[in-house]
Order: sequence, then C-alpha cells, then structure tokens
Amino acid sequence: MKNNLCSWQNVPRHIYMKGENGQGIFYNTEDCLFFLTLFSVLVRRYSVRTLGFCIMFNHVHALLRFPDKETQVSFLTRLTQSFVHGYNVEYGRTGALFLHSYGHAPKETAKTVRSCIAYIGNNPVAGRLTRRAQDYRWNLCAYAESTYPFSASVSMKTAANPLRRAFRYVDTLYKMGQPLSYGAQRIIFNKLSTDGRKSIIDRIVTRYNFLDYSAWERLFGSKSKALFAMEANTGTEYDLPEDWEDYSMYRRMLQIAREYQLLSAGHGVDSLTDNEKVKLWKLISNHLTPKERQIRKFLHLFD
Repeated sequence: MKNNLCSWQNVPRHIYMKGENGQGIFYNTEDCLFFLTLFSVLVRRYSVRTLGFCIMFNHVHALLRFPDKETQVSFLTRLTQSFVHGYNVEYGRTGALFLHSYGHAPKETAKTVRSCIAYIGNNPVAGRLTRRAQDYRWNLCAYAESTYPFSASVSMKTAANPLRRAFRYVDTLYKMGQPLSYGAQRIIFNKLSTDGRKSIIDRIVTRYNFLDYSAWERLFGSKSKALFAMEANTGTEYDLPEDWEDYSMYRRMLQIAREYQLLSAGHGVDSLTDNEKVKLWKLISNHLTPKERQIRKFLHLFD
C-alpha cells in the first residue's frame, strides 16, 4: 500500500456502529453469528474489502474499503436493516438497535491504517475480555493462522452424523450466498454435543471469514507480525470517540442471567417482564459491583 492513499476508493473507512443509548445487542453466540455471516454475504455482494473487524457487546468496529461512496451507503443500509429485522423477529421486539448515524473516519496513510487495525483487533483487550487479541473469536484475529482456533480439528470422515449434517448445511448456505439466520442456526446446532457445537462455530467463522489477511501481510510483513504488533501496541483512534469500560462486567451479568434462567437464546432482554428486570437488577447488584449505567445498558432501561 502506498503511504498516501489519495483517491476515495483507496482510502479505508473506520466504521463504528453503536447500540442506541449504548445498550447491549450481542448477548449470544447466535447474535454474533447472524451478524457476522450477514456481513460476510454483503461484503461479497458489494465487493467490499475488510481490513479490520470486531463485534463487541454493544457495538461493532470495521475498517472497510468501498468501491465508491454509493456502495458504502447501500452496504451499511442493507446490513443494518437486515440485521435489525432478523433480530427483532427473533426476540419479539420492535424499533431500532443501532444509533441512526454511524461513526465514520477515513484512514489516509499506511501508518493510520496499521494503527486502526491494531485498535480494532485490541478492542476485547482494552475491554478486559481477553489478554491478547487472538484470544477473542469475534475480531477474527485467531483465524489468521488457524481454521479451528477454539476447538479440535474435525474431518467430515470422522465426525458424528449430526456434525456432518451441520457441516453440509453450513456449506450449502454459504454457496447460496445466505447468512445464518436464527432459524438456520437452530437446525445447525440441533443434537450437537458441546464439542460439536464448538467445532461447527469454528467451521462457520472460517467458512464465512471475510477479513483481508493479505492486506495485513502487505502492511505488517506477515500475519504473525500483524498479531505481534497488536500485542506490542493497542493502536490509537482519535477520530471516533469511544467510552471505554470494563466489558467483562457484561459477560458476568450474562452468566448470572443464564444461571437464574432469565436469559437464553431466543429469549432476550426485551422479552423480560418489568418484574423479571427488577429481579435481575437485584441479582446483578448482589453478585457484582457494576455502575448503574452498565446495568441499564444490559437491561435496556432508558427513557
């Protein structure tokens, strides 16, 4: 990549999509997989190149290179509309999920592109979710050098029948250019063991992976050097202000909600009654020491 990226088409854009009022969106693996596979399908459809990507509890980062300005608008409009529609149907809710306007910052030099990639990859590190960028699934860093980074490698020949069927179904939907809807995921995960579930998630992410690792190689020298650079430097981002907080708190809140069977796949926060939200608020406060605003974000309690 040239040091100065002068034309519109050559300038990657750091896109930042945040939940309304900072409220939570991605509570379950199914939420992340739906968004990731939808993103993958649209990246291919609109010929968008992705240099950085990360799903967090209440926001998404992506460093994208669009063919033109019109494609950027069409891509992001289709992405948000399709995801929100599927999400709302799944959880029986209505209304928007993301802030109407998304953050948007061009990266015009190789140095700022490298810094932005490091910043996006290190979001879970800064949010106290993992020690290293590659320990987190939803920034795709672990998949730079492995197809099964969070599970044991499985072959179609030795896999159990439910897992083989799941593999075939995923491959079919990918070839058809279809994202994995919540309904499709229920079919995929049906009758899988815990290990089988881990394997199929890795298989899905690997199959639908859209991150441009070749750009990492040009910018950093190799994929391993890119990962090393992330460990050495968290990156900086001055164009898109972000309120840093301890995102591990949301993970612990979710564990409590699941332990008391108040939240599960298909039964989201917006499905809770007022009494259930009060109960969950008390449980969270008794077990943890979050800020009040964090509980409100988790429970979608805003005027």
